[in-house]
Amino acid sequence: MRDLCTCPARHSGDYRDVRDHCTRYFLPYGWAYEEEGEHRSLILKGRCMCCGGEIWAAMPVPNCFQLGEIYYFLFQQLKTWRPYAMRGDPGEYPAANDRMAWYQLQDERSDLDWVLLLKKFLPAESHDIAMWFSGYQGRRSLFDEGGWPVGSVVRFKHECNTAAFPMGETGKIGYITIRPFQEMKVTSVSFQSGQNSYCGLAKMDNGRLCRLKAIPGDKLYSMDEWSALLPERLAQGSVFVERRDFEKPYPPEPAERLFALKRVSDTAKGVQAHCMAVSSYQALLKDMILQDVEKYRKQDLLPPDGTSGSVENLSGSKNQYTYRWTMSNEDGEYLCYTIESVPLLSEKIPLPEGGEI
Repeated sequence: MRDLCTCPARHSGDYRDVRDHCTRYFLPYGWAYEEEGEHRSLILKGRCMCCGGEIWAAMPVPNCFQLGEIYYFLFQQLKTWRPYAMRGDPGEYPAANDRMAWYQLQDERSDLDWVLLLKKFLPAESHDIAMWFSGYQGRRSLFDEGGWPVGSVVRFKHECNTAAFPMGETGKIGYITIRPFQEMKVTSVSFQSGQNSYCGLAKMDNGRLCRLKAIPGDKLYSMDEWSALLPERLAQGSVFVERRDFEKPYPPEPAERLFALKRVSDTAKGVQAHCMAVSSYQALLKDMILQDVEKYRKQDLLPPDGTSGSVENLSGSKNQYTYRWTMSNEDGEYLCYTIESVPLLSEKIPLPEGGEI
């Protein structure tokens, strides 16, 4: 590894200075993956066009993922994570145009190229990655053809009777009447008799969860049908449409929006920035804030005589979601937690890069 960037802004301790410096001078040239104990990071390697030193941007990889989920997370970030993606005047932003040209080359890479890179990152898991990618291609093909992928919540078109298997009661088969617009969460998809056949979960009127098998695709609204029908039904105030058994968008999003939790503190120990977690659930990240504050309280690390408060921005779109919890005192010491959307493509990345930039 070459020498690190030595520019003063890179070591100022102020994240805004670091971000501004990287926006001006960060020029990426390659990808890497690192594991240190429980900490895993996707690394975008780059150099500083001001001093020639190394600048590495790090995307923390959450530890809560199961095997296939981590492959999907890394795959999506490789395809879409583009820190400081902007064009600008070469006099003010020397690296901006060359950086965008390099990002364009990344955007032109095929899915297979990214999978080969994943295998290079995780050589011991090459077979598992190949199996995951095979399933991913099948799901994408199904999605592109208008079928509902696994994990989607679908609606029935008409009332019908079908066999149901109550959860937790092996071998017991009953028959239930499905109401129009009732939801089913898809657990598997197959192709039978010239059409897609779905298995999934549904809630009976008594609230119990049951498994449904081999539901023909023509009994369910397709993506196009449901997208066209939903605004009309909502305008009519349909009780069936407004009833929700499962929380899921219509139609489903191929990739869920992620949110990053970062902690910045300025205390007697100096300024510190740390990316704590990345998750699809803001509520989980808020709970992590409360747990971390309690840990700070027990270790007597909170700003003395500090007052706390929180602000949540719900006025913008989901892509612009922010939540901020702060505690500060009159001496200027503070502890700040911020939850921000992780953009798939943006002009700047909101993460503190785990202190790695």
